[in-house]
Amino acid sequence: YRFYEELEEQQPDAQARKNDLEVIAGALLESGSYTGALDLDYREFARLYQYVSSLGERYRHRCYLVLVTMDAKSDQTMYIDHIDKAMECMEKAIRQNIRKNDICTRYSSLQHLIILVEAEESYIPDILQRIFMNYYDATQDEISFPVTVEYRNDGTQHQDGTPGKQEGI
Repeated sequence: YRFYEELEEQQPDAQARKNDLEVIAGALLESGSYTGALDLDYREFARLYQYVSSLGERYRHRCYLVLVTMDAKSDQTMYIDHIDKAMECMEKAIRQNIRKNDICTRYSSLQHLIILVEAEESYIPDILQRIFMNYYDATQDEISFPVTVEYRNDGTQHQDGTPGKQEGI
């Protein structure tokens, strides 16, 4: 019985708990501060995509999954450093041209994935245009590769010939 009495004596009052929560919330906000889009490794990206998708289903939020693919033709003479430089330029262009609440990751050696949270579908071509212009400006056509994009929402994938897919703008 003494154990429970000690616990009661150590329990902070409601005001102290509220102050603790305020301190914790402030620390979480400050420790997680970042600029630009949230850039995650693939595992974290996948978990967040599942979470955002389930929120979207439950609360009718829109989120689009975008796949950006750099098209390296087999007949092109490619060097690893050119591919890496082009992918770095694409990553930078993506992070600079999507919002802070959007999420991106490098999916493969020639692909990036983006989650556009609460984006209007009609704005996606403009977002992609900004990304591509920034990418092509950064590479100055020296190391740039053609780019294709596909995106989907609520299980609907936009294929070639529809507004959803754009080829190297």
